Amino acid sequence: MLVFGLVGVYLLFMGLHELLVKETIVIDKKLRSAVIIGESFIKYLEFIKNIPFSDIRNVEIICNTECKKCDYDSTSSWVSNL
Repeated sequence: MLVFGLVGVYLLFMGLHELLVKETIVIDKKLRSAVIIGESFIKYLEFIKNIPFSDIRNVEIICNTECKKCDYDSTSSWVSNL
């Protein structure tokens, strides 16, 4: 029962963090690092994280589009959709 309560409190705080903090990622080629900037109207929730490129192990790019028939996995579909 205690474990479920702790998990619930953790999920509650993570959900509030998602709602209150807007994160922006800046790729800085000159300094060879990624900077994550967290902005919120609550001063204590603001943060800046500097991550060197050597510490990044996995990169995922998500493309949200309203084009239902578009396939962005192959370059041939890009040419045909123009």
